[in-house]
Amino acid sequence: MICFDPAKSLETYHQAVNPLPEIAGIQSVVKRMLALPEHLTTCQQHQDWQRLLQELPPIPTRQVDGQTIMAPAQFYSQKANMENPELYSIFPYRVHMLGKDDLEIGRRTFAHREHKITRSLQYHDRRRLPGR
Repeated sequence: MICFDPAKSLETYHQAVNPLPEIAGIQSVVKRMLALPEHLTTCQQHQDWQRLLQELPPIPTRQVDGQTIMAPAQFYSQKANMENPELYSIFPYRVHMLGKDDLEIGRRTFAHREHKITRSLQYHDRRRLPGR
């Protein structure tokens, strides 16, 4: 099993083990590589990519109000910023989205995100934007 340690979870948590953005990003890219036409890849590449997916740690989760939501990392501390790394599996990596398994965990995570700011480099709730 791969373990990302020492690591950060974006610029927000300066100590992290198995940060969600790295795991979701690798998972997303490798699945797309596996979907490439056979003539663009080799059998060995497919085997290596499959092994990589199997060796990745799971996307980290935590419990809030008895429900599972995504977590910024398996373990995280030393907060120093206001990003929501737990939302990277929704965007940009699209692990949890419409048409995919576990859409509800993505919705719950968005609802329980720590930073609900709707300006700057934050995730926006379109219902709260000016003029809506």
